[in-house]
Amino acid sequence: MTGCGKTTLLRALDGLIPHYYGGTMSGRVFVDGMDTRIFSPKELSGRVGTVFQDPENQLLMLSVAEEIAFGLRNRGLEEYEVESAVDSISGSLGITNLLNRSIFELSSGQKQRVALASTLATRPSYILLDEPTSQLDEEGAETAFSYIRKLACDADMSVLVSEHRVARSARYCSRFIGMEDGRFSVDGGINDMKDWYLARGIQIDGGPNHVGGYASPGGMLIEVSDLSIGYGEQSVLDEVNLNLREGEIAALVGANGSGKTTLLKSIMNFVPKKCGKVVIDGQDISSMPPSVISKKIGYLSHNPLNYLFQPTLLDELHFSLQQLNMPADRQESELRETARDLGLEEKLGAFPREFSCGERELSAIACVVSGNRQCLLLDEPTRGMDYIRKSRFMQLIRELCTRKHIGVIIATHDKSLAAYWADRTFVVRNGRVDEFSPGVQSRM
Repeated sequence: MTGCGKTTLLRALDGLIPHYYGGTMSGRVFVDGMDTRIFSPKELSGRVGTVFQDPENQLLMLSVAEEIAFGLRNRGLEEYEVESAVDSISGSLGITNLLNRSIFELSSGQKQRVALASTLATRPSYILLDEPTSQLDEEGAETAFSYIRKLACDADMSVLVSEHRVARSARYCSRFIGMEDGRFSVDGGINDMKDWYLARGIQIDGGPNHVGGYASPGGMLIEVSDLSIGYGEQSVLDEVNLNLREGEIAALVGANGSGKTTLLKSIMNFVPKKCGKVVIDGQDISSMPPSVISKKIGYLSHNPLNYLFQPTLLDELHFSLQQLNMPADRQESELRETARDLGLEEKLGAFPREFSCGERELSAIACVVSGNRQCLLLDEPTRGMDYIRKSRFMQLIRELCTRKHIGVIIATHDKSLAAYWADRTFVVRNGRVDEFSPGVQSRM
């Protein structure tokens, strides 16, 4: 479950707790007989490799090739050995085409693959993976899990994966452990895990039990016409056309690096357009400053830490509502209603940057959905959420669409979310955007 202690457990296993994060720790953790209270993460790094929830936190170099080579060079390998290992791991994970790219040019999913490659390249005895496929498309996730499984078998490695999408990892893992409130509550095979979720009202291999249904759309809200985006000589989007009506939830799907995030950013005017325009509620916003657009459209990036800078979640929500010029007497009821709907009431007085990944995501979402915006653009909003939190969140989005007649575009790699909640699905592929009717998401 979100916030149950999975990441904390991994941090204890690689020595980051207590050496970096501190806190109170009782009991002991041994790695090959080494007490993690005594041996530092640096001393354990030859044995334990970790991929963090947020890949940006561990990417150090400027290019992909240099990033993958960094750990290998620190091990003292000869340059020909480094080059061979970089070629091998990049080929296995399907990122050879990224080797000469700048880290800053990558999508969030591509960064996740690079972080995974740099860790696996050093061949540690134990691999700790914290939501390693949360931002990967289906093909990328399957490639990653297949290679990890092969490494575990061929190189006699042990792998511990923290994962919310249990069904995605079912055929690759031999043991499943469920956590609640800081304790193990189930330890067994995939059927034990399915039963554990079923007892909590969730069928993990059949999508959420609550099906969103389809909206009765209202008037035209957003129209994107002949939009083209490029960076230098690289074309990302080419003559894109799409629209969104009041009350609709639209899913934006596609492979990592296909341009989903770029499309959302272009609507907000965060990236320059080669040509085309964006109209909301009949008004052309193509040249409008993002600070003005943000009063009409709420935008959530894939990294919630971009939003969280206040000492408490309550302060974060107050700040967001103040930017919308909401009267002070309405702010308190609005933010508490949002916190309650997202299951964050008990977190209002806490420091949000110390939350779990899923709780940080929910906190950033709370900042965006509060207020009276006409439209929401959400980039991978359910990353790090368990099945129950995801279902609760999507119910809230559906309610907002119905009650406030807003429109929502969600960029996602979660097929079940698109299949069960979206009124319309747009697929981004080869620089183009095509619409698919509900019920054909299997063709994505």
